Amino acid sequence: MRRLVLGCVALALASGVVLAPSAAATPAPSPCGFYKSNSDAFYHHCGDTWVWVEIQPAGSADSYEICVAPWWEGWLGTAREITNAWYTRVAVREGGGCADLRKPRK
Repeated sequence: MRRLVLGCVALALASGVVLAPSAAATPAPSPCGFYKSNSDAFYHHCGDTWVWVEIQPAGSADSYEICVAPWWEGWLGTAREITNAWYTRVAVREGGGCADLRKPRK
């Protein structure tokens, strides 16, 4: 019996059959919201609505906003340039852009 098993293993190896199961590694999904990866800063909007995202540059008291699409994930800049980013409110999609439903900040 041992010779039979060894013979089958030898035959399998000679014919290029892989004995161990090979599963393709699935990359982990990106986290929702702001995150840093290596030297870059990203934002991943995990929702079905258009939203405004406020971005805080490093070393600046002035932030700015961008309007992002549902399930958008994008590069914001380097990790040194961007301190944080967060969802502020739902946006209304109008003719290829985003409409702000509140008065502009002064």
